[in-house]
This record gives sequence, structure tokens and C-alpha cells, in this order.
Amino acid sequence: DRLMDYQIEEAACDQAKMLGLIDDYKVGNGGYVWNQNKEYLIDRFEVGSVPLISSASISNYSFTFPHNSNHSSRTRSFSKLTHVLEKDLKCGNLLLVQRTTPRKIGRRLVGCVIDNGFTKNYKSFFLENHVNYIATENQSEFNLFGLLGWINSDLVNFIFQMRNGSTQVSVFELSIMPVQIKLLRNLTVLAKLASSSSALNRKKVVQEINSFIYDNV
Repeated sequence: DRLMDYQIEEAACDQAKMLGLIDDYKVGNGGYVWNQNKEYLIDRFEVGSVPLISSASISNYSFTFPHNSNHSSRTRSFSKLTHVLEKDLKCGNLLLVQRTTPRKIGRRLVGCVIDNGFTKNYKSFFLENHVNYIATENQSEFNLFGLLGWINSDLVNFIFQMRNGSTQVSVFELSIMPVQIKLLRNLTVLAKLASSSSALNRKKVVQEINSFIYDNV
């Protein structure tokens, strides 16, 4: 029902602000092109190397490094650091979003927040260009996890699917996504719980997140 589709989008955008216009947020792309830097890639940590996070480490509410799948990026989990590559270094807790999804319909936005265990072990890291990120000036849990719950919700994925017919998730498209800031504080606790729960319990929390957004948008 196309009319209902637009009514849903209108409700989500009402009293919302585009992500890119919210002062505390910065949306960007990882920028590290692995096939242009093959000579620096290694599969394990060595002195003078830093982690290289690929999209395989990102799933809904779950961050794993090194990832435990058979994805080819497993053999390039670290990169040697050079003077030229220093400009691409990232640090701290970031919200990560896959830049490419395997299909044009269904779940389009897949995001997680880098966990504290990773940032304690590694002070800096690279993000592949297949990874988009959202940073905040103060890296507060309110800003990161609240937004994570919003972006991973069924509502926002539905809107993104309406607007985008490709398999790509661009920085621009993330920047123009509507965000209802008033809901983020309540979403923070639920999104943190979803991120720390087992896969079985996470499903229940995700349902709570979707219900909360449905009831309050």
C-alpha cells in the first residue's frame, strides 16, 4: 500500500532531524582500500600493526574482532602502519554500519557499536571502505547506543528501503536519515542490552525496541 508507506515515512520524519544536521554526530566512511595496500596486510598482530576492521565484524548489535566467519577478510585482520596510512586511523567507540548489503529489500541497515574490550586492547585501528561509521564528539553511550537502536529498527530500515533501490549504503544516505532525538535516551538502555545479550535473548530485546519506536513515533 503505497499511501500507507508514505504515511509511515511522514510519521517517522515528524519532529525528526536529519542525522547529518545534528551537531554532535559525524558520518563518514572507513576509507582503507585493502586491495591497494596488500603489501601491508597480515592475519595476526605484529609490533607496528593495527587492526583492520571489515564489514564481516559487523552484525546487528554485535561486534566481533577478529570475526569468526569464513569471509576472506579474515586473512587481513591487521595492517602495518605507515606514514601514508596514518591519515586513515580511527580511535574510540564508533557506531559501525555495513556499506554493502547482499540484497535490495529486507534488512538494509546493519549496525553495531565497537565494544569497550576492543578499545582497551587497541588504541587505534583502520576501517575498510566497506564500513561506514558514525562518531560523536564526546562518544557518550547515550548518543551511540540510542542512535544504534534507532538505525537498527524495523521502522528506519523500512524507510531506507523505500528511498534506496541499490545494495549500497552511502554516507550521504545515512546523513539524510531522520532521527527522532527525543527517543534516543529510552533506546540507549535497550540497545546496550541487545548488544550485550546472547543471540537468543537479543531477539526479545530487539522486539522491545521495535515496539517502543512503533508506540512513540
